[in-house]
Amino acid sequence: MIDLNNADVRAFQAYPGMYPTLAKKILQNAPYSKVTDVLDIPGLVDTQKKLLEKNLDNFTVSEIPDRFIDDRTDS
Repeated sequence: MIDLNNADVRAFQAYPGMYPTLAKKILQNAPYSKVTDVLDIPGLVDTQKKLLEKNLDNFTVSEIPDRFIDDRTDS
């Protein structure tokens, strides 16, 4: 299970087709209020959107800290 608000880019390696390009796009558009918010990322192509839809059950979102510093895309 990947927490979209708190995971780093390497967590997506377990999901074929997501690492590194789509994973970075997901993390760069965080934080999310709900899992399905990832489907609204600007610039997604159809194949990326289908891949996200297929994996929605593998994602969760939790609260983010008051001071959200996003350095999670560094690999």
